[in-house]
Amino acid sequence: MLQHPDLRHKIIQFPLDFPRQQSGSGANSYGGPMERASIEPAIKLIITEIHNKLSEAARIAKAAEACVQNGAIAEGVEVAMDIEQLIYEAGRLHDAASLLDRIRRNQD
Repeated sequence: MLQHPDLRHKIIQFPLDFPRQQSGSGANSYGGPMERASIEPAIKLIITEIHNKLSEAARIAKAAEACVQNGAIAEGVEVAMDIEQLIYEAGRLHDAASLLDRIRRNQD
């Protein structure tokens, strides 16, 4: 906790908001809209990465299943814990692909 009386009102020293630059509406760092030529390859790469994450999750799930089928329940559960992060990342990638697709459709 801040003890200095002049600093009590300055809990956050830096602004947390983004500059007023079409945040989230398809503007790139140059200030213009993202071009379709860059959006479509980005979506393809994102979908490929989603596939990679979910394939890895499937491999881990198969290993966890093998553990529990052989009676090593605790080990199977422990192995399966690694799936959570991969599924989370795949979900966020899906969010990004959906946003880019929305931007692409709005350009039409």
